[in-house]
Amino acid sequence: MRPRGPAQQGGSAWPSSLPMHSEMPQTRIILVVLALAALAAGAFLAMNLGTSESAWRRANPSGAEGSEVRIPAKAPARDAAGVVGWSWPEGTPGWRPGERIDGYPVAGLDGAEITRAKNGAALVGANGSDVRVIGSIRGSESGLLAILAAPAEADRALTCLAAMLHRNAEVDWWCPGAEARLLDLSDASVLVAAKSFDWPGSPEGEHPLYFVGVARGDVRRVVLESPGNDPETVYVRGRTWGQFSAARSIAGEATLRVYGPTGLIETLELHVEPGEGRVFS
Repeated sequence: MRPRGPAQQGGSAWPSSLPMHSEMPQTRIILVVLALAALAAGAFLAMNLGTSESAWRRANPSGAEGSEVRIPAKAPARDAAGVVGWSWPEGTPGWRPGERIDGYPVAGLDGAEITRAKNGAALVGANGSDVRVIGSIRGSESGLLAILAAPAEADRALTCLAAMLHRNAEVDWWCPGAEARLLDLSDASVLVAAKSFDWPGSPEGEHPLYFVGVARGDVRRVVLESPGNDPETVYVRGRTWGQFSAARSIAGEATLRVYGPTGLIETLELHVEPGEGRVFS
């Protein structure tokens, strides 16, 4: 699989590890206060950037500190390869922009941050007034990565998808059966938005890599591999829409290995230079 579209530049100082709602099992109790503690440990031990908790909160406001939030279970895409594997039995997946559960921002972004994505949806036959967020992650206040979904205008049972590389960026939408422009998921097993931040103070030879993705319905698990680190499973098919995300300090190039019912489906090399962002499918 190859990256789709040109690289996009940009980056700013931020921690290398964030509490990421898109990684959370949907029935697990989320302890936000523990997530903040894990963030502090990651920031000072892994990256030693000295970024303050207050700075992180400006980019990731929750309003749910110290509380417990139960995220409801969701259904993954249909268990099939090809285009059928990019359809969801319960209809278009994702949170409404700005949606919260008990004060916790499950969408991770608000409508103003995806205005261009909504405007561009209509150009490919997607319903721009009903754009949703399958998963998102932030590397900075404007360094927002997201996987977006919207129902097709012609048939609301069909789901159109897009990957966003920074806040309010233009995106390429893909709709089943429509003529693909740059993004084509007909044969893809995952859709991933990845960005490497070029931060001062990063350990020599390392760079913080952020990514968010969604898996086709027949994908059983996704494993992250990087030089010097043990393989890490970032996704297991279960009671989610299929989303996954991670933020790691990487020395070299990261690889995603995608497994289906009978074994390895694809190997995706996340070749992203520091300061760049790319969409992979």
